[in-house]
Amino acid sequence: MKIRFLILLLFLLQPDVRAGSYFVKLTPNGQQQLLQNRLLKNVGIEYHSIQTFNKSIPVLQNWLVLSADSQQIAEYQSRQLVQLYQPVGRFKIFPLTNDSLSGQQWYLEKINIAQAWQITQGVSDVLVAIIDTGIDYRHPDLEGSLWLNPVEKNGQLGVDDDGNGLIDDVMGWDFTDAPRFADGGDYLTPDPDPMDEFPGGHGTEIAGIIGARVNNLRGIAGIAPDVKILNLRAGTASGYLEEDDVIQAMLYAYAMGAKVINMSFGDLRISTLFKDVVHYLWQQGVTFVAAAGNEGQPQVYFPAALKETIAVGSSDQDDRLSTFSNFGYGIDLIAPGTEIISAAPGSQYRTVSGTSFSAPIVSSVCALLLSVNAKLTNENLRTIIRQSAERQLPNPQWQVGAGRLDAGKALKIQNEGNLQLFASIKQNPAGPSVLLKARAFHPDLKTIYLDYGIGDHPDQWKPLAQWQFRFFYNDTLLDFAPNDLPDTLLTFRLKMELLNGTILEDLQQVRLDRTRPKFQRLLFNEAISGNNPVGLVQFETDDPVSVKLLFLEDFHSPPLDSLEDFSLFREHFFTLNRQQVGRAKYLKILAQNSNGLKSETNFGWGNYFL
Repeated sequence: MKIRFLILLLFLLQPDVRAGSYFVKLTPNGQQQLLQNRLLKNVGIEYHSIQTFNKSIPVLQNWLVLSADSQQIAEYQSRQLVQLYQPVGRFKIFPLTNDSLSGQQWYLEKINIAQAWQITQGVSDVLVAIIDTGIDYRHPDLEGSLWLNPVEKNGQLGVDDDGNGLIDDVMGWDFTDAPRFADGGDYLTPDPDPMDEFPGGHGTEIAGIIGARVNNLRGIAGIAPDVKILNLRAGTASGYLEEDDVIQAMLYAYAMGAKVINMSFGDLRISTLFKDVVHYLWQQGVTFVAAAGNEGQPQVYFPAALKETIAVGSSDQDDRLSTFSNFGYGIDLIAPGTEIISAAPGSQYRTVSGTSFSAPIVSSVCALLLSVNAKLTNENLRTIIRQSAERQLPNPQWQVGAGRLDAGKALKIQNEGNLQLFASIKQNPAGPSVLLKARAFHPDLKTIYLDYGIGDHPDQWKPLAQWQFRFFYNDTLLDFAPNDLPDTLLTFRLKMELLNGTILEDLQQVRLDRTRPKFQRLLFNEAISGNNPVGLVQFETDDPVSVKLLFLEDFHSPPLDSLEDFSLFREHFFTLNRQQVGRAKYLKILAQNSNGLKSETNFGWGNYFL
């Protein structure tokens, strides 16, 4: 445990002690000064906007990526030029390798692919984007499966023939620009060569699972061999992906018409901008399939933890939850991820394990469904995938979501049903209530049931309402007033029963909390990162909260600087450099829980860090 904490500590001490990359949202005044060339000019701050590849992306308005230290950005914030800034985060891929090489693709039979292939093996009009460490595009088993840009392929070398801002993006693009993760590979300059440099491969294995050629007398069979794969490299040879590079890859995939984006990477936290981009693209019809993580814990890593993704855990040959797989609330379903044989760089094959390799199996089935019915929405796909999953599994349902993927059943459904529950806390004069809204419709719908239970995985459910033969389209189901319940975690369940007896369900959780968050175990420590003295602030809260730190000269003047973390956690870590506390005499910590209740505490610095 001590070693693991040390690794976390070293990571936490890195970002703020030197110039780094930040997502910065300008105020209207700041944007105006930028356009007038009066902001960031001749001050040594490098910045760039995020490319949209000729698409209009409203959520990117006023956002920049700056290379600066937080003190410089805080100065602009104090002048009302910057509304919000957050450090650019990073993701890590989820591979667990196995040295043995099996000649059997046991997972094809397990997911009932033969029945699915009787209907389709995919069509070339369906484009699946893989944002990862790149793909070995020379692998013979991927020949003909990778997307090629027809305009650039037939254009002039060194010319941006399709006018999207990228020169010679014939086979996708390498968006990797990660100076924090120098590794000797191609980590710094974006270019048109998205080759997989991760040792042993990672993106190449994902591509093989999805699109390896069938009946070609070599190697393995992909699950959707006739769809096209868009190769988008955003990961270094060490397996790290920076958020801004992934955002660019997502926007490129959207611009090129990708219907499905596979994301086999993650972290415990993500930025506001990343969430906003995923939400926007989901609204535009893009389907995100993401790996839940390999910690073996009851939590789901971002981006899989976002509602706008299909979150996938891993199962083994016996339909058990893989020992390494994350699980629990937030998982949509599980798919094979233990000892998966696939293509590897250098025309090789190898056996791998991890939720990284469960996600592309689900991405493949989404692509097959779109090959049959291009009108299916991302919510349709989620509903079909969950509805058709195998539910008779060794693990309890709360661990594995809807169950284990069944491609054959999914391809037989092909309907346009939808089931999604939304729950949010409302603060009322008489006390908090839970507003429950839903999308629930299906051609064969019979009955809708709404109930709730106490805790993360309730043993008992209490009915709230039911409806016969009624469709809901973003409608309010109930404003539930839990006046007789103590503060606790509530799990709400919406079930849809079809005419053939099939039952599909969706869960939402809210934490009922009538008290303000409390601060616990506050620690201040001096530390050294490189040759720089830094301060480490650690504290806990009794509720998961978002946090803002304000550096004050006194309690009547505007803050000199600030740090924010919008993610909801109980444990909080911040690194402080000398510039941030040099003029400040006080630190104010603001905390807000998921119910909107706030607390604050103040501390005097004295000469602690000087």
